[in-house]
Amino acid sequence: MKWLAVLLLACGGTGQSSMCIRWLACAAALPEERRGENDEAVYGPNGQCWNGAPDVAKNCDAACKSNLLAQSAMQGAPLECR
Repeated sequence: MKWLAVLLLACGGTGQSSMCIRWLACAAALPEERRGENDEAVYGPNGQCWNGAPDVAKNCDAACKSNLLAQSAMQGAPLECR
């Protein structure tokens, strides 16, 4: 497992965060009008968040957490968002 982290860092990527995996599952369960247009391209496994500097990935992880918290607070939030 250590070698995977070293490989990802050597390639300039950090790998998709678990929080963003959860956010994408939540987003997929939302009505279309509440989804982001580019969520997969940004937060997905090959998204822009994971191909750059660690501080970018950290900010993306925080955004996914914030998105999840906002959706979980909505009345009738899908189970995937809680």
